[in-house]
Amino acid sequence: MQASPLLSLLNATAVWHSGLPPACLASVRFLDAVSLTVSRGDCIIIRHRDPAAAGVLLSVLAGHPATLSPAHWNGQRNASTGLRIRRAAIRVGAMPWILEGWQSIAPASASVSPPRAVAEPSLTRTPMVHLLRASRDATLSAFEGRQWQRWARSQAMQGNAVVLVAQALPATPPPRLGQSAAPSVRELQFRHGRLLP
Repeated sequence: MQASPLLSLLNATAVWHSGLPPACLASVRFLDAVSLTVSRGDCIIIRHRDPAAAGVLLSVLAGHPATLSPAHWNGQRNASTGLRIRRAAIRVGAMPWILEGWQSIAPASASVSPPRAVAEPSLTRTPMVHLLRASRDATLSAFEGRQWQRWARSQAMQGNAVVLVAQALPATPPPRLGQSAAPSVRELQFRHGRLLP
């Protein structure tokens, strides 16, 4: 039996209209029937070309009703009981380190103890989803990269989830996700308001 997801969106649509009714002739569709499920241990990479639409997607995932009024968006957002959401902007150069840390954990079926330096409970009492926007293009030292790697490994071991939204690729691109990637890592394209595999 599969555990229920931490966070899910079902048919989320966000449209902004310009002008006053009834003369609203122009509209911009940021989200077009977007559905997404985030489960424990997921690392979801969403590549986009539109920063405004990516910001709207993150706001909807975070559940900020003040940002998006019902007149502008509709759909269904479900979150597990007690779920904590954290949003942050990170450097693009942290992406490969986060992916490497996330993919370095053993499969959930294997019972391997983490190294003492990052030993933490296997599952947190309160689940957490980190919404990270990789938008800052500053240099990242190897020390900082290793810190991100340890953080990602720790989050994956605790059963938390990460949604990483990025427009630009780092100078050293992260490994292409293929059959060797951890099953909990997914890569999606966000184009014209839709999430595509």
